[in-house]
Amino acid sequence: MNADALPTAVRHRLDPESERIALYVRLTSVLRRRIETGEWGEGHRIPSIEELCEEYGVARNTVRQALQLLKSDGLIDGGRGVGTFVLKSPGGRVANNELKEAISDPLHLGADQSIEILARNKKVQLPEALCGERGAYPDYTQVRKIHRFRGQPFALMDIYIAAQVYAKFPKGQDGSTKIARLLRDSGVRIADSRLEITTRHPDHETARLLEYSMTGSLVCMRRWRTDADNRIVTAGTYLYRGDLFVLDIAEPFAGIGPARTDFVPRVRKKPR
Repeated sequence: MNADALPTAVRHRLDPESERIALYVRLTSVLRRRIETGEWGEGHRIPSIEELCEEYGVARNTVRQALQLLKSDGLIDGGRGVGTFVLKSPGGRVANNELKEAISDPLHLGADQSIEILARNKKVQLPEALCGERGAYPDYTQVRKIHRFRGQPFALMDIYIAAQVYAKFPKGQDGSTKIARLLRDSGVRIADSRLEITTRHPDHETARLLEYSMTGSLVCMRRWRTDADNRIVTAGTYLYRGDLFVLDIAEPFAGIGPARTDFVPRVRKKPR
């Protein structure tokens, strides 16, 4: 049986993404989520191949391919006659408070964090996808970088900074300091900040740079910081590995109505 031979209703039951994605990749993503959410915790015996075939309406070979991907990622193990068991849950790793602060704190780069600059491109235009209804500066400097925690990549960032603002940064400092900190230290006044969060799967290049599976989930942030004239000072796309992502901020709330995102969200303090 192949994907084309499956009834349409069955394929749609499994397919939250585009049907152009291979069936075994979609199944891998579904099974991975059951591990990441804790539905299948460490030591849990997952259903047999036959049971998974029946549950998802797919062929045995599709299930085998999906399980092999999970096994190669170190999430499951087992064999004929003993069953297949969950070895670890990726979601458990996000409980690390230091990693949580690395993502949630926009200003400080901890001792266990590092930045790898992939490219700096000067005098470029802001991509149309990041413009929206806001105004733009004449040109921007594009900074493409990887953020690491204890050497492991957890985020790939593609940030555009207004050229005249970037010129205020100490040379090369963006390789060791977060952009928000450089903005603050350079006296740049930010009037508003917006954040959009979605999820998606990584493409081959992103998976390679983040040392992550193409069947894993990415948290995709798009962030805009604007000045008093509603011109975009910085805008960018931030891709986080789903298995290493946790965001913990104190959200401003004043009455009932849409809340705005502060320029610098406050990291929730641990109770004493």
